Amino acid sequence: MQKTFNLLDIDLDFFVNEIFFDAKTDSTARVTGETYQPWSIDQTIEFLEHHCLLNPKQKIKGAYFVHHHSVFDYLREIVLEHENDDVQFNIDHIDGHADLGSGDEGYLYICSELIHQPVKQRYYPQPKDLHQRLSPGNFLAYALACRWVKSLNYIIHPDKGNDVVSIHCKDYEDNSGFLQLKGFSKTHLDEMNKIFDGLPYEKALAVLKKQIPLFLEPQVPFKMIPSDDFFASDSYDYICLTQSPAFTPKASDELIPLIMKYIEIHTEIPLIP
Repeated sequence: MQKTFNLLDIDLDFFVNEIFFDAKTDSTARVTGETYQPWSIDQTIEFLEHHCLLNPKQKIKGAYFVHHHSVFDYLREIVLEHENDDVQFNIDHIDGHADLGSGDEGYLYICSELIHQPVKQRYYPQPKDLHQRLSPGNFLAYALACRWVKSLNYIIHPDKGNDVVSIHCKDYEDNSGFLQLKGFSKTHLDEMNKIFDGLPYEKALAVLKKQIPLFLEPQVPFKMIPSDDFFASDSYDYICLTQSPAFTPKASDELIPLIMKYIEIHTEIPLIP
């Protein structure tokens, strides 16, 4: 039986006035400097209650994590908990980053190995190259590979541009309205990367659009929504909050207990740090 859950996926770095980029995604070192300041309590509450339609008197089950790729493990546990059902998630991703793999090499493993495997064997990805491993910056691409994502809304920070990975978009177009993973041979990707090396983005994208994959994964509806324009379209079944210390100042931690007032820790699912 098909089961669809609505997930609100919150990264604490969304509630910082500017987005920080130059960090190791799984580092615990904090962002420093006067440039990066957390939102006020009133701003945060207004967004959570007016845009996400949350109510502290009606808590939603969920979990808190330090690093964002733990959400992948959380999704897997929910899927396995409903092993007799076909489980997928409508995800509202509130984050300073798309977490689809911009700037890392995870796509090489996903496109040339992982999605070549039977679906359930993809749940425990094990790339040999550490640069291609599951990480806070690519966990949603890995979730797509497992076919857990029914739809994805990327709620864009006011300070943020577009860091979506074109190779994962339908027809390689960021504005196509869909994500669609593509299967390639490892040799093809290696040759493609040699061509890309040193090319300006626009020329590299032109080359990318000429590449013909071996096969296509199911397309997934995808929207990039400016934060001011986002309003939850339905109630949520789960909420995840991630601290992401490498992308947030220490002062942001004051918002964690505030946001947790909307979450009932889902103790049936192991919390993975």
